[in-house]
Amino acid sequence: MIKKIIALILSVKITIFVIIFLAFNLLPTNIPAHYLNFLYPKNQGISIMSAYKTWDAQHYLYLSEKGYGKDAVSDAFSPLFPITIGLANVVFHSYFFSGLILSNSFSVIGIIIFYFFVKDFYKNKEIAFSSILLLLSFPTSFYFSLIYTESLFFLISICFFHFLYKKRFFLASIFALLLPFARYLGILIFFPFLTFFIEFFRSKKVFFKKENLKFFLILAPLVGFIFYLFFMKFTTGNYFEGIIAQSYFVAQKSFFNVFRLDLLIINFFAPNLAVHGFTNSVLDRIFFVAFLAFSPLVFKRTDRSLFIFYLLLGLVPLLGTFMSYTRYMVVLFPLFMSLGSLVEEKRWNFLKFPAIFFLFGLQIIFLIMQALNYWVA
Repeated sequence: MIKKIIALILSVKITIFVIIFLAFNLLPTNIPAHYLNFLYPKNQGISIMSAYKTWDAQHYLYLSEKGYGKDAVSDAFSPLFPITIGLANVVFHSYFFSGLILSNSFSVIGIIIFYFFVKDFYKNKEIAFSSILLLLSFPTSFYFSLIYTESLFFLISICFFHFLYKKRFFLASIFALLLPFARYLGILIFFPFLTFFIEFFRSKKVFFKKENLKFFLILAPLVGFIFYLFFMKFTTGNYFEGIIAQSYFVAQKSFFNVFRLDLLIINFFAPNLAVHGFTNSVLDRIFFVAFLAFSPLVFKRTDRSLFIFYLLLGLVPLLGTFMSYTRYMVVLFPLFMSLGSLVEEKRWNFLKFPAIFFLFGLQIIFLIMQALNYWVA
């Protein structure tokens, strides 16, 4: 089965790279958007290489080579991925290829671990394989093949839950510590961690024994976030430079907006909606509605810890606008678990492949847009 899974993943990735190549050579690039974007190296021209490193990828490559600095727009991006690219560059002698190799390696490993996690959770390998199919066909899963943090964040998240459910709490806490370094919103893993521990200790009735010392491992994501703040202080002179830098972007994501339900409603019904603009995308709002609509399914077919992870990471519009929401959804793996279990039921099985073909077809459209500098996420 593992060979089959690896073959499937590699086939999808090869297809993605071929589509980017063909799109660049056969279709027009959005030239104004290319030059309006942050570019690294500065003022670089349009080339086949630029088609593989659009939008945020430029920031990660810049940070991996130049590092963080005071009042830099790139400070808004979390440090773990650029650090790993910088380390890989020692071996590959190319920041660009290091980024691509790492992103694809992280996602291959993450998806394989995801398969085993789902198989163990449901005790069913067919559900696990269907979950992978749905994940790979999701319209923004091509970010697992590009120089973006989705692969790294997904890998760390699934490793955290894998070891947590194996009751290997120390290893789980290491990945919980790393999550805020991969994306500062990774600190939210504290709540699924806490939920799992409460239920575990309640079932074992060990709250007042030495065993309860493990409970303090839930502080790992808080420690990771503090490390992130100290890292920003050391590199930029300001603990909150990365969070402040979010204001330089139209997404306006910030912890200072947390629990702003009024902001969510205002942004959802924003004027001048377009099919897929930056902050006024109808598609982003449709995906958010889908996130809400599938919440009962995830609640019913997973457990409390996974559901809390799904809920908290899916409510990112509470931190700002709906910008890039379609991309944020790809790491919500409890959704694909739940859908995988659903389509393996006899009465819903007829939806499995039509859904996969529809989603992958939409992914191809998004991928072509991404490669040619038309906005996706």
